[in-house]
Amino acid sequence: MPGLIDDLDTGATRPVEHSEIEKAIGLEFSLESVFSLLPDETAIQARQASLGSYLEGGGNLSGTIKWAEFDFDGRFQRGGVALLGEQSSRIFNAPDDDPVLRLMADRARKLELRPGLIDSLPNEDHMFWFIPYTPPSRDRVPKTLLRGLSITQELFSQLVDQFNASAALTQAEKRVCFQFLSGKNLRDAAEADNVSVETKRIQIKAAIGKLECTGQADLARLLVGQLVHLVYMSEGESNFLHLAESFAAAHFPQDVRISVQRLRNGRLLRFFEAGPAGGTPVLMVHGFMFPFAPINAPRHLEEHNIRLLIPIRAGYLDERSGTNLYRDENAVEQSIADLIQYVEDCWKGPITVMGEMIGNPVAVLLAARRPDLVNRLIIYCINTAPGDTVSQTFSQRFHGGLRSLIARPSMFRFLSWQFRTFNKSIKTMRTSTMRIVGDCKADQDALEGRVGAGPVYKWMLDLLRDSPVGIADDFHAVVSEKWAEALPALTIPVDFVHGSDCAMTSLDEARSLAAATPGASVRVLDGAGHYAHGSHPELVWQTVRDLVDG
Repeated sequence: MPGLIDDLDTGATRPVEHSEIEKAIGLEFSLESVFSLLPDETAIQARQASLGSYLEGGGNLSGTIKWAEFDFDGRFQRGGVALLGEQSSRIFNAPDDDPVLRLMADRARKLELRPGLIDSLPNEDHMFWFIPYTPPSRDRVPKTLLRGLSITQELFSQLVDQFNASAALTQAEKRVCFQFLSGKNLRDAAEADNVSVETKRIQIKAAIGKLECTGQADLARLLVGQLVHLVYMSEGESNFLHLAESFAAAHFPQDVRISVQRLRNGRLLRFFEAGPAGGTPVLMVHGFMFPFAPINAPRHLEEHNIRLLIPIRAGYLDERSGTNLYRDENAVEQSIADLIQYVEDCWKGPITVMGEMIGNPVAVLLAARRPDLVNRLIIYCINTAPGDTVSQTFSQRFHGGLRSLIARPSMFRFLSWQFRTFNKSIKTMRTSTMRIVGDCKADQDALEGRVGAGPVYKWMLDLLRDSPVGIADDFHAVVSEKWAEALPALTIPVDFVHGSDCAMTSLDEARSLAAATPGASVRVLDGAGHYAHGSHPELVWQTVRDLVDG
């Protein structure tokens, strides 16, 4: 509850911390001081314009909002960190992943939670606000939870500046408003700041007057109403994570993180991440079977200090998959553009890129178009889709049928949709997948869950349901062979990593592609098939570590 401003003394004010806005602009004093030489009205306009210009593109706020959701008994459900200036959000499945979320979860267990509760942290310029929130869900009946928002003095000050710029509150006036909302009375606020109670009374009266409120109750209504904006801002780009987040929650271990980044071109890029945050970054350009990596890799990534980044490519885990079927947008081309923008926006220099199965054509074309962004290209278990419609093997006939449709790209999407329509059960998915891998024992073991993290058919069905456009456009890219034409022109280090027993593409064919690529090497994964990251994850990530080390 807001504090009651009462009982006054006199005393001097103490300096307060500069806001993140002021620090970022590089000033050692407040914006009020910067523009103090100007006439009052002009100073207000200059201050407002400066704030607006700086905050543009950050959702009108900079800094960080941390939030967590709890049931009404105080049990943690999930949490997140929204980096407003970078327009990105990260989801956490456990409170221990972040110290503020851990503290909030600890407080939630001890408090008698109720909607609207404001929990002021003792001796800190920090409070938690718990409000009712109903996250959308397509898989179950929505359940109302309590969303806890972490609100710092700095974040509060930015919010006041955003909505009340013409009021031109001083830092001291914004601070006393924050203390008021967090439940401190004037005496406690004065004691915390080592000033007199009379000083705090003057400050709160000044804030009430500048904000054109009739009193403390009116001030509380105004400021709480403006704080509601943080609910929207805390969700931010994570609004677009629901499908990918549901997929990850159903199939991935907790140490696989999910985030979303707003790119400079305005598009949103969602990505999975595993391994130590400070590890060597490896960007995986995924194909259809990418879940093998985040499911089986985390402990090996920790061991080899690899930070695996898997941007979710255009057409994958897309809630609009049905309507996108008939759109002209090329998912492969969009993926290349997104990945280029992502590396430019988020990495200071070139990064190791690892193509995965039918994602390899995208990785090759990315490296061909922007070699300055790729310091090494790892082509892992490539699928060249060799095919023959009269072959004795199912894999050859399947890929032969795709090749016969190369001149009709729209058919790829249509057939992918039909494949999804008739592949709705684990039984049918198991049959079709086993036919593809043939007699490869390593792949059979990985698919059946005799090695790795269990049978894969459920996540395959879920992925197929929501990714027909991405899968179809990937297969079209594979059989079109534009990527193969780009290989000989690559000027960066290229390494082929291939299973010795792969039924999709023979080891000889992988070696032939490497021979056509200047300076390329071939690393053979002995005993592995096409799904080596499922059957031989330690061997895969040890090999990647060796290649990254050069």
